[in-house]
Amino acid sequence: MNLKSTVSILLDLDEREAVKRLRERRVDPETGKFYNLKLIKMQDQIIGEQLLKARKANDQKTIDTLGFRDVPDSILETICLNMSDATPLDA
Repeated sequence: MNLKSTVSILLDLDEREAVKRLRERRVDPETGKFYNLKLIKMQDQIIGEQLLKARKANDQKTIDTLGFRDVPDSILETICLNMSDATPLDA
């Protein structure tokens, strides 16, 4: 893969904030897409659909695999509502 960077962005945040953001980062095992548990942008509805299906089937293994192991049920419920914005979710 031969990629050339066309844009560089410098984020000025302290180490504590960077670690906090990384802790909330997950990768969808099926699509390889990155997402953040606090900022769920559901334009691509695959993750929400997979989570909804797993919750309906009470399939904790799939929920864990999707990266939602220790996420409170209230946040999982909000994600499954199929919101199409990037509104921060309160944990």
